[in-house]
This record gives sequence, C-alpha cells and structure tokens, in this order.
Amino acid sequence: MLTSCVILHIILIQARKKAKKEKKKKLKKESKKKSKSKEESFNNKETETSSSSSIKDDEVPSSTTSVWKSFTDAPFTKSVQDALVEAGYSEPSSIQSHAWPVAISGKDLIGMY
Repeated sequence: MLTSCVILHIILIQARKKAKKEKKKKLKKESKKKSKSKEESFNNKETETSSSSSIKDDEVPSSTTSVWKSFTDAPFTKSVQDALVEAGYSEPSSIQSHAWPVAISGKDLIGMY
C-alpha cells in the first residue's frame, strides 16, 4: 500500500513538473509574439514618421500657413508686439517665422535650428 502511494506521489510530481514546463513554454511564446508585435508597431510608426516632411531654412510645405516675416504678421496683441520691438527684436528668427504659424494652427511641431 505504501509503495503504491509513493508511486502515485511521484507520478503527480512529474505531472506537475511537466505542466509547469508547458506553461513556461506557452508564456515564452506569448511574450515573443507580444514583443514581435510591439516591434512591428514601432517600425510602422517609425516609417510613418520618417516619411513626413521637414522645413529647412526658407522652404515651407504648401500644407502650412503663411510664414510670418514680421511681428505684425503674427496674431499677437499690440502690447506683445510693442514689447518685442522695445526689447530690440526687429523681426522673428527664421525658425520662429516658420514654426509659429504651424504651432498656432494646433499641429504638433518639432523645430531644429
């Protein structure tokens, strides 16, 4: 009787070990699938991002609004415009004249000067 209990116990232990190994394999597979899916998603986003246009110097894509060559072109209040002139700024920098219209239109913007 004792021998059959020991054998049954050994069988149960082996079954648990086997189930544990299978569970690990399954989790590892799922993890690889998720990782691969995340990588593909990232690569797709990277491709979309890299295909976007950029503004260089005086080049402005037609999708953007006008370039502001002076502070009076910008929709700033008179007091802000006066303060800029009083501070010694005669006109917006190149990046400001291109970026401000895009930013005010509500689009996302990354500017590099």
